[in-house]
This record gives sequence, structure tokens and C-alpha cells, in this order.
Amino acid sequence: MEFTPWDVARPIADVHPEQHLNAPRWNAWERQQDKLIRSRLAQGDLDSMINLLLFGTSFTTQPRVRIEKISDASRSGVLRSRVDDLVQGVRHTGNNDRLLFVREWLMHNGIDPDAGTPAVGVFLYSNRSRSRTSAPC
Repeated sequence: MEFTPWDVARPIADVHPEQHLNAPRWNAWERQQDKLIRSRLAQGDLDSMINLLLFGTSFTTQPRVRIEKISDASRSGVLRSRVDDLVQGVRHTGNNDRLLFVREWLMHNGIDPDAGTPAVGVFLYSNRSRSRTSAPC
């Protein structure tokens, strides 16, 4: 990651003197914006996994789960079956880009899909639990 040096940003800052920018303020602002953007991107990755879990069809034969029916799906075992199927999917991704994305994300975040532990299923289920408002994209 490379940030824009103050010398490059200064001509733009000079056009907006009301911002009272200087090198330290510029550097702080730029790093703060970077953190905010990365946080939003990370949230989007998690939301994508929720959507895949609830609405994906490439890794399971289970019916899709609409948010308003999540309790019914949980009681009937459909949600658990979708989690189990997704766990198997990320172990055997084939050429499925969505499953590859989830697998790579898990591995990058220290969760080994091939370890045979319940960590993947627990993560997927708890990630689903954090959001009650996900909708299909």
C-alpha cells in the first residue's frame, strides 16, 4: 500500500485553503480514510458470505432462506444443512469462484477449511447471526 505524498497532494490542498491542510494533517486524514475504506470492504466480504449462505444454489440442494423465514429454517434444520453444505463446498471448491472466495477469505483470516474442525461452520453460522437485514444482491 502506498499513500500519496504531501508534495503530490499539496497543489490540490492549496486550492482549498479553508481546509487548513498541512503534511501531518494530510497524512493522518489519508490513513484514516484508508482504514474506513478497508473496514467497509471487509464488511462487504462478510455480507457476501451471508448472501451466499442464505441464497446460493451452487453448493446445496437446500431451499434458499429468506430473512423473514430464518427462524423457520433454523428450526427445520434447513439453515444447518446449508451451513454444512457450504463447509463442504469450501473444502471442495472446484472452479466455483464464490466458494473459492470464501475459502481464500477463511484461510487469510486463520481458519483452515481442511482442518476437520467445526471452526468453519461456527464462523459461517455466527457471521450469519450478526446480520438480520441481509438481502440478495
